[in-house]
Amino acid sequence: MATYGFTYPVRAHFLENLLEITGYRLTPYNQIDDYGQEKDMENAKNKLKHSKRGRARLLLLLRMSLKLPTIKGIAHTLGSLYLAGIQTQLVLTSLSIVLLLACHGSMASSEQRLIFDKPEDGVRKIVLATNMAETSITINDVVFVVDCGKAKETSYDALNNTPCLLPSWISKAAARQRRGRAGRVQPGECYHLYPRSVYDAFADYQLPELLRTPLQSLCLQIKSLQLGSISEFLSRALQPPEPLSVQNAVDYLKVIGALDEHENLTVLGRHLSVLPVEPKLGKMLILGTIFNCLDPIMTVVAGLSVRDPFLIPFDKKDLAESAKAQFSARDCSDHIALVRAYNGWKDAERQQSGYWTG
Repeated sequence: MATYGFTYPVRAHFLENLLEITGYRLTPYNQIDDYGQEKDMENAKNKLKHSKRGRARLLLLLRMSLKLPTIKGIAHTLGSLYLAGIQTQLVLTSLSIVLLLACHGSMASSEQRLIFDKPEDGVRKIVLATNMAETSITINDVVFVVDCGKAKETSYDALNNTPCLLPSWISKAAARQRRGRAGRVQPGECYHLYPRSVYDAFADYQLPELLRTPLQSLCLQIKSLQLGSISEFLSRALQPPEPLSVQNAVDYLKVIGALDEHENLTVLGRHLSVLPVEPKLGKMLILGTIFNCLDPIMTVVAGLSVRDPFLIPFDKKDLAESAKAQFSARDCSDHIALVRAYNGWKDAERQQSGYWTG
């Protein structure tokens, strides 16, 4: 099946097409997640070592938390198609013919730029990307896209009243975006590691943010704009959130003192409604002002409002954790570690500029 990205055609292959092309047969052994993992690793290493095509004929074994044939059949399937892919980062990085790069939002800009460089002749470049690669970047030399059909997505568990980041099926729109990465500047191929029937069952688009995030900030805005009852107003949305989610948000705002028992804004609530941060972080700022410790509280709030400012490279995790622990010292607090790290950065900046505060 040929579909189109931005300019050039992209041929899409689903799991049943790959199984037919390669003749790979499923067994109870190779389609059950986790079973035989060590044996798979050893077999893959041997195939990489003794393949007639040499090291260039790499194998892909994408293990997902799904009970689908894609779990154990991928190595043979895409190996037969001469596709470079992922066995494990340890195996791939040990092969000089492979340039393995990561692409995710928490990477430093200098590291992200590496994915756009053209590799040397005879080297296969593999980019392991999160869903940020769907729309925000274009890598010119991408020819093949391997789509596992999943992404980590922010969701909200109304029953337990907790936000969480969990792997979930993508939408049809996201699948088309992934497929289109291979057709931005040249014709390409996309290998969807799930059956066509699974794709047909995907939602057309991602769930609206209203249905998968906590509603505290939104509820404050509704009250500050004098739009009436929070639950009644949200019930008129095109896709209204669950009543339990709305009630959790209202109860939370009452607990922190932003709403009174009649669901009216308090003085604190009015102040929180104009601050561009979550209500709990806004209350931290206000209390930091009252108790004359605003400077470190602003650092903590800033750190909690964005991704973790501490970068932990996958190949230097222990070293990064050790460096972070030095900032917290004996306090065992991520917040204090963040404040000390920021203050250290400010001191370094002043010294570099010729200033010294002693």
